[in-house]
Amino acid sequence: MNLLYEGFKRSMKGSAWKEEPQRFEIDLLSELTSLSREIEDRTYQTSKGTEFTLNERGKIRHIHGGRMRDRVVRHVLCDNELPNSLHKYLIHNNGASQKGEGIKFARDMFERDLHNFWLKHHTNNGYVAFVDFSKFYDNIQHDKVRDMIYPKIGEESQWLLDEVLERFSIDVSYMDMSEFLQCMDKKFDSVWYYDNVPASMRTGEKSMDKGVDIGD
Repeated sequence: MNLLYEGFKRSMKGSAWKEEPQRFEIDLLSELTSLSREIEDRTYQTSKGTEFTLNERGKIRHIHGGRMRDRVVRHVLCDNELPNSLHKYLIHNNGASQKGEGIKFARDMFERDLHNFWLKHHTNNGYVAFVDFSKFYDNIQHDKVRDMIYPKIGEESQWLLDEVLERFSIDVSYMDMSEFLQCMDKKFDSVWYYDNVPASMRTGEKSMDKGVDIGD
């Protein structure tokens, strides 16, 4: 209950003015009690949220907007359970979503590396490599997540993470069998998908287990 309450407070940041978070807060104790019971009984399921396309600093993304109760659970999973289990496996320089290791930490590590380069080579004649993956979040394969992460986290977190991943399976019933057999190895574009594949073509016949929202 304490973790869920902390997850609620984090979910309210920047959203307290919206109707749904306010309704959730009005009935807060009952909502958190229900969530706690569902997680303990493993009956929790993600609610159907909203979908919209967002242009963020020139990047067009398709976003699934989660319900308030689901955002609370996600905060507990992503802010408490996963970091506590996975932190010891990360290199020291990895400041992504690490408590106390934000942008300043990343800048400090970068400055340290520049100093170390000079001390080792006595020259500034070097290079910095910058890498960006095209459609990275759209193409995260769920089986790879399970292979890499599940051995390092507890069973309680595994079933909850399964619930999150299953939500993002893509209905690819529009594909013929040849396309379907190759879809896991070909780049998927969620913006193209939601612009060009109508709901009538998503019949549930075939699904592709990859992709997550940037928030998740």
